[in-house]
Amino acid sequence: MVLGEAMMFLWGGGLLLLGIIGFFAVLLGAVARIFRFVLRIATPCGADRRTGTAAVHRPPAVVCGNPRCGHTNRVDARFCARCGVRIRG
Repeated sequence: MVLGEAMMFLWGGGLLLLGIIGFFAVLLGAVARIFRFVLRIATPCGADRRTGTAAVHRPPAVVCGNPRCGHTNRVDARFCARCGVRIRG
């Protein structure tokens, strides 16, 4: 009888300890994710994450010739991404 109660106490205590450890592990993961999110916001746009230096070169963009559209497209685009008008080629 005493041995059975001791085993129940050990199982209950073990599960409680496991739950507490799991809670703090999830909490630590959430804090790390929030820290990464805040750090990404604080880093300038286009910066290299490994070195922390800002990107210097950006390819020029091609603006759609349609007067109603005026969408900025990639350099290698042959058609406008918004209205479909042929840009070049």
